[in-house]
Amino acid sequence: MLLRAVASRDPRKSPPPPETSSSDPSSPPTDESSAPKSGSSRIDLGMVALNAASGWRFYPLEGRIVARPASGVGVFEIVLLPGEAVKGPPSHEVCMAAAVAASGYDVNPPGIDRAKEYCDTCLAGGESFRAESDFVRVWYRHCPEGMVAAWFACKEKRAAERSVLESMRQCDHMISSVRLPPPVS
Repeated sequence: MLLRAVASRDPRKSPPPPETSSSDPSSPPTDESSAPKSGSSRIDLGMVALNAASGWRFYPLEGRIVARPASGVGVFEIVLLPGEAVKGPPSHEVCMAAAVAASGYDVNPPGIDRAKEYCDTCLAGGESFRAESDFVRVWYRHCPEGMVAAWFACKEKRAAERSVLESMRQCDHMISSVRLPPPVS
């Protein structure tokens, strides 16, 4: 299944295009950080919902979501981590280690461009690494309802290209907007 993100539309003026899966427009986001940014649309990908940057193509697969930017350079992957991935109180280092392990890249921490934030009840962060001939940015978002790991990877020689830098910025916004579905009772 291919889902393509398009720019946000006012649902009263026109319905979303058929290839976009968006959350119910009649139910507003629960907090400011989940409101779509300009040029993005809220989409439900099953295992997560997020504000998808315009032009990205999403491929929900078994146990992961794979996405490609409009430029075609690089790939963004999102996975849910099991509850036991982080033991004890979450810290940036512990969550980052779990996210890097989920990515499958063989890297030596700490990474570069370290970022972390605590908002609402979630801890989120990311670091960048060089892995053989690849450049990879790894993120995590640890919330009471669960933890998500994500990474964007491309060939190292392309990491400084304007389109790649823009894609990583878009990934940063998308991962910060990730929400897990409510538990089924």
